Amino acid sequence: MRIAKHLGCLALATILAFAPTADSPAAAQQTARPIIATNVSFFEEVELGDLTLSPVNIFHDTRCADPELCFQNNEFAISVIMFTDEGLREVILRLLEPTKVPGGVLTLTDTGTPPSRSGAIELDRYRLELAFRPAPQQRSAGRTSGLPEA
Repeated sequence: MRIAKHLGCLALATILAFAPTADSPAAAQQTARPIIATNVSFFEEVELGDLTLSPVNIFHDTRCADPELCFQNNEFAISVIMFTDEGLREVILRLLEPTKVPGGVLTLTDTGTPPSRSGAIELDRYRLELAFRPAPQQRSAGRTSGLPEA
């Protein structure tokens, strides 16, 4: 019984020793919440935190109207123009695939319209959903105490 108790205490101490603290990079990464924009139309300018962008084109759409009978790629991608300090930058976003962008990660999470069996879908019918997860802020390496900086 004593051995089991000591092993339990040892296991708990090990878990606590390696658990992320409130100011560790792992904890910062876990707590970064995405900024979400819904009902985004093509050519609409959107601000997600410090990121400003505009969806401009459907780059690729091979979504299946009936996924059970689908034998193709079943993919969807758009191009967006980001307005950066260095100028305009085009990025391709694939549905549900996180993409690194300046300042974080951007994901196209929804198209707002199902695939069509009868061909192309008009751009004004799309209502995109975008999620931007800012990169965790890095703390300065020289700070060693838990006291606030002056």
